[in-house]
Amino acid sequence: MHLAIVCRGLGRPGAVASVALRQGRELTRHARVTLVSDSFPDGIDWAACANVRMPDLRAVRRFRHVPDEIAFVRGARRALRSLEGVDFILAHAHSTAHLGARGLGIPFGFFVHGDILERPKGTYDPFLTAFYRWVAPRAYRSADVVFALAPYLADLVRTRGARFVEIVPNGIDLS
Repeated sequence: MHLAIVCRGLGRPGAVASVALRQGRELTRHARVTLVSDSFPDGIDWAACANVRMPDLRAVRRFRHVPDEIAFVRGARRALRSLEGVDFILAHAHSTAHLGARGLGIPFGFFVHGDILERPKGTYDPFLTAFYRWVAPRAYRSADVVFALAPYLADLVRTRGARFVEIVPNGIDLS
């Protein structure tokens, strides 16, 4: 089995990147893993890496969130097309799942780390909020599986159109 794990910013500190890297390392015990990202931490010797080249959008400053998302998705899609023998794509973003993996003829799923549609007003800029409101329900409906980190997220994504949902807790079983 060959898995492609797609997550932006694997080389930058952050919760989602940390989760994706831990999952990838664990999955190498059962499958061949290729990481698809725009950055990687030092010392990745347990998986292949497919680099997504990103344009420099700093000139558009605070308006760059949506163009950044779309640029990453387009680059990830190109990277995924170049990989041979991928059996499943595991994304860590709604946009990457729906716009990057859909239509490649490879089963795909994505992780829901939180409810991006119910964030307090002002959490994201209005353009990014509108983008998420557009892409999230489409991602839920188009994915072969949605992985939710908690039962309440599983219920939420089912109400928003997810067909097949698996709960994969993001914690540690202390027992």
